[in-house]
Amino acid sequence: MKKFFNNDEGFTLIELMIVIAIIGIFSSLALPQVAGVKGEAEKQVALNQITNIAEAVEMHYLVEGDYPDNKDDYNDLHGEIEDYINLATLDDLNIENFSYSLLDDTEGFEISFKIDGLQYYYQSDKGLIEENNED
Repeated sequence: MKKFFNNDEGFTLIELMIVIAIIGIFSSLALPQVAGVKGEAEKQVALNQITNIAEAVEMHYLVEGDYPDNKDDYNDLHGEIEDYINLATLDDLNIENFSYSLLDDTEGFEISFKIDGLQYYYQSDKGLIEENNED
């Protein structure tokens, strides 16, 4: 029976370097795409959390008959709506400048926040609005 490999010396240094280079090229192509997907998923989780907060404010309105007072930050607002929501704080998410305010006619509310430099608004009558401030 004929042996397939007649060389018992193993791989040469050049062969190993070529294999390592090929693996490096493949990983350098795949890694940025994986990182981008993770960032987009975290952004979507944050947007879903804000939507859940807005739904809890609406539930507060249905039960109590009025919207919570204006709140400076999420922790103040969370105290008002904690019976209607089961969320961790937003501290672990990439949300900046969170604010909640009643609209002028007190017929609704607005939640304002930033994610990844983009400004978002959630208005009770319009839903989620993204404002792109790039010039």
